[in-house]
Amino acid sequence: IIESTASDSLKVRTADGRLRNVIATPLTVVKKWNADTPFGGLRKGDEIKVVGDLLEDGATLARELTVTKAAPSK
Repeated sequence: IIESTASDSLKVRTADGRLRNVIATPLTVVKKWNADTPFGGLRKGDEIKVVGDLLEDGATLARELTVTKAAPSK
């Protein structure tokens, strides 16, 4: 679940409750409802699946981010 967003990264709470930094690049594919979407379209509260590489500092360099459940509208 996305906890916060920045211009090129996300803080994501994992299923086991840990907070993980996810870094996006211009090559990161972002999908929402099976369609490509801009990185800026991700919102706090969205549930996402992250595919990428674990870096030495514990962050994940994302190749693909897929929204599995959108945050409720306010």
